[in-house]
Parts: sequence; structure tokens; C-alpha cells
Amino acid sequence: MQWLRLMRLRVVTTTAAADQHVLALLAVPPGQPWTLRAAHILTELGKTPGYLYLVLGFAVVDAGLALALTLLLVLSELVNAAIKHLVRRSRPLDCLSGPRAGLIEGRYSFPSCHAQNAAAIWGYLILTVGSLPAILGGLAFILAVGWARLRLGEHYLSDIIAGWIIGAALASLAHLMV
Repeated sequence: MQWLRLMRLRVVTTTAAADQHVLALLAVPPGQPWTLRAAHILTELGKTPGYLYLVLGFAVVDAGLALALTLLLVLSELVNAAIKHLVRRSRPLDCLSGPRAGLIEGRYSFPSCHAQNAAAIWGYLILTVGSLPAILGGLAFILAVGWARLRLGEHYLSDIIAGWIIGAALASLAHLMV
């Protein structure tokens, strides 16, 4: 049992070191505020209301797809809230220079809900539509949302990766069920 504790400690230590390294790399000098503006815009687009606008747009064209996306978004939010409640990982603090505008104090970090929802919704659209523009656009948005959350210092890299994995699993499950 001791070897299992040592192995777990090594994984946690390695993950924490990688998380801190990535956050340090994203600390952009104040002379480049455009990256912060871009990150804030992507963060707003990746919030739940942004996806609801997307669903409303699809409702005009394909009511079944809109319903599937709505149910998937609700499921993703519930799964994310449950995991955050179980893990209770604090958000990064004081890891980027400059103002911490947008930090939601008191909210948990793991997994990233923005990354999870992006992977769930856009992953489902990629699997359902399957066209090259859908694949490229969906992957670009998923990656951009993850970058934005890292750039703003709201999440660790492991939070983003976990969100992507959970979101992709939910998208795959939804695609198999529909």
C-alpha cells in the first residue's frame, strides 16, 4: 500500500509542476493586452448562454439536434458540478502578472467547465455533422477555449485536459445514444 501512496504522490507532484510551468509560459508582458482581450471574448463565447444561442440557431434548422445539444449541455453541467464538488481543487492564484479580472473566487477549478462544454457540444457536432469545416471549426474552438482559460489564469492545464476528456466522452456517449 505504501508504494501506491508514493506513486500517487509522484503523479500529483509531476502534474502540479507541469501545471505551474504552463501557467508561467502564458504570462504575457503587459505590452500585449490583445491576448487578454481575445481570451476574455473566447471565455464569454464558451459560457453556457453562448451554447444556448447556438442551440436556438439549430432549433430553426433541426429541432432534434437542438434538443440533443440542450440535453447534452445540461448533462455536461451536472457532471461538471458533481466532479468539482468531489475534487474541490482551488483555482490558480497569483500565477499571472497583472489584474485578475474574471477570477471567480470560491469556485472550484477541476475540471474546467468551459473546456468540458466545448468538447461536449462541439465534439457532438463534429461526430454528427462530420464535414471537414465542422471538424476544423469545432477543434479550433475547443482548443481556443482551453487556451483562453489558461491565459486568464483561471485553470491549470490538467483542469483543461480533464475537461476535454470528460466532454469528449459525453459527446461520444450522446452520439451513440442518438
